[in-house]
Amino acid sequence: MTGERRSRWLTVAVVVIASAVHLRAWVANPNPNNPDSGSYIEPAGHLLREHQFVAVDRVAYAVPYGAFAPGPVKPDTIRTPVYPLLIAGFMAIGASLRALTLLQHLLVVGLAALLQVTLRQRVSPVSGACAAMLFSLHPAVVDTANVVMTETLTAVIVAVAAASLYRSTIRRSSGFAALAGGLLGLASLTRPIVVYLPLVLVAVLLVRRIAWRVVIVFAVASCVLPLGWTLRNYQKTGVPTVSSIAGEDLLLYRAAGALVVAGKPPLDALFALQKQFGYYRYALAIRVPLVNEALREAEAEGRRPANHAQRSREYARLATRTLLAHPFEYAEIAFSSFLALVADDMSAVVGSHGERIDDARLLLVPLSLLTLVCAVGGIRRLLEIDRDAALLIGATVVYFVGISCGPGVEPRFVVPYLALYAFAASVGLDAFFHRIEERRLRVATGPQSARS
Repeated sequence: MTGERRSRWLTVAVVVIASAVHLRAWVANPNPNNPDSGSYIEPAGHLLREHQFVAVDRVAYAVPYGAFAPGPVKPDTIRTPVYPLLIAGFMAIGASLRALTLLQHLLVVGLAALLQVTLRQRVSPVSGACAAMLFSLHPAVVDTANVVMTETLTAVIVAVAAASLYRSTIRRSSGFAALAGGLLGLASLTRPIVVYLPLVLVAVLLVRRIAWRVVIVFAVASCVLPLGWTLRNYQKTGVPTVSSIAGEDLLLYRAAGALVVAGKPPLDALFALQKQFGYYRYALAIRVPLVNEALREAEAEGRRPANHAQRSREYARLATRTLLAHPFEYAEIAFSSFLALVADDMSAVVGSHGERIDDARLLLVPLSLLTLVCAVGGIRRLLEIDRDAALLIGATVVYFVGISCGPGVEPRFVVPYLALYAFAASVGLDAFFHRIEERRLRVATGPQSARS
């Protein structure tokens, strides 16, 4: 069998294995909902029935159920429109939410196949298989594809956008730049944390001295959809925002986390999210008092927030003051969040399915750390052979890790950037084995060279 045929059969094997794992997970999970799914399904239902993007007005989203009475139906600014539109489309044709999750599983398998083919051509078939398996079989990827959540769709859009932007740097193509920018704008309205990624990538393009025409086209294309949605929210609520969840995240996760670890010994603070007790209960209990404090301050200063976007602005004000008063405490909880994202990502998922978390960590934390080391090595290797790819992949991964590192971190937060992370890790692993092989050959041929 020729090398090309072996490579093709390896691709087939990757697709078959990934498909089998994801199909088994889909069949085993009859319930596609998780606690956050309803916040996407509700506006989707209104879109289908009334053709309006609205939902029940919430005083705060991330507080215990029943802490505040729900308000009337108002324009929704917590969620962005792309994923609810997708749900509404499935509802319109009579398809179930399980059909949507089946599509998500298929998207994962398709992206895994794309990783395999790309790396097979650029590096080696084995490295392609490693990247595809790391991405598609990652517990967080399998778990997230199984529920009505945005991460899977975001991962696919971000990966295709990154590939398009890379192609634009190679060909100096405005068309690919426009496609990449448009896709990142779409990703921003799928999962709002993507919204600042184009700024980072514009900086990369400028560092690489890419033609101004390409940079401007990419920047403009990436702004169109987020800017349009920001104007819609401003018109409906008086607040220019892509998503009003940002203020809640700042107060009820980041500021709350800093307050919970304030006064704790450094080791307790630095590993707060890795402990089973001593953080989460207190972090949840402090949320309602923080919301009440922010709203009382607004009332005292003559501001009467009438919708979630306006309340979110009040939450951000209190959060900013709190974080400025506790910078070291926030740094400690951010470090713990980083560990949760890059070291505890696999074990946390396995632990949530009933396995002992200590046993899961013993097995999977070393694998996560090895992946991190390989990814760093892969970026280093790409810097030597393809600086455009290295900087685009590295900047995207660093952006997602940085913006996701907060006390509200969950294993699913790795999914949007995991395809690029797996790409880098497989390049690093391939480079490592090549160095071993070169060293072995030098040792084997050394004595012969000396005699000659």
